Amino acid sequence: MAKITNLGNEVDLKWIHNVSHPVGPGCSNSKDDVMMIQHLLNKVMPTLNVVAPNGQPITSYLKRDGIFGPKTHAAIAGYQNNLRSRGKVASADGRIHPSNKSGWNAHGNQYTIVHLNRDHRNIYGRLADDNEFPPPVIAALKRNPVEG
Repeated sequence: MAKITNLGNEVDLKWIHNVSHPVGPGCSNSKDDVMMIQHLLNKVMPTLNVVAPNGQPITSYLKRDGIFGPKTHAAIAGYQNNLRSRGKVASADGRIHPSNKSGWNAHGNQYTIVHLNRDHRNIYGRLADDNEFPPPVIAALKRNPVEG
């Protein structure tokens, strides 16, 4: 279930929109978690010129349907490759894992979901507003208490 996580003072973001379960190949791919990722990727990919792992530019938006498929997988992998090409410390495993309260995983990488929130802030001058998300994500955010 999509949620909000308070990161405290561990990174330059006080809170993020977070997934509850990993999104990616072989993951449970909760519908509202996938939908949140699709929405955030759609917001940042055009500005960042994200390309799919096959080297082709991603020129169309993801359908925000909450279904993890090949286009969502390519967008996640492309975004992670884009992060690394920009010198960001991030995993490039094609999955978006829930962030803990520090924003960093045990391998010293910042969670991709933290980068997605930061890129949204850097592009639009603010974090995403809860009401920008599709209705199932908004409902999940309202059901889940702020974590942290």
